[in-house]
Amino acid sequence: MDDEQALLGRIAYEIMKTTDQVIAEDLSEDELLSAPELAKRLGMKLDKLKRKLKLLQKEDLIQPIRLSPKRYRFNHFTFERLSETHVFAELETFIENQG
Repeated sequence: MDDEQALLGRIAYEIMKTTDQVIAEDLSEDELLSAPELAKRLGMKLDKLKRKLKLLQKEDLIQPIRLSPKRYRFNHFTFERLSETHVFAELETFIENQG
C-alpha cells in the first residue's frame, strides 16, 4: 500500500470508528467528525484533507451529513461490497489491521 492509500485508509478508519461509536451509543449525528476536527486529529492541513474526503465521497465510502458544519458518516454498505480489484480494496486490509 502506498502512502496515498495509507492516508486515505487512515481518514476512512477515523470516520468509520466515529460512525460506529455514534451508532453503538445511540448518539446524535452532531458527534460525527467534521473536516476541521478530523484534520486536527490527524495533524493534516484542512485543504489537503478536504481533497482526500472528496475522493472517498466519490467512491461513496463516506457520506457528508449536514451542511454547516459538514460531518461525515462511513458507508459500511459500499465498503463491504468493494470488489477485490477496486482501487480502494486495500483499504479493507488497512482498516482491519487498525482494530
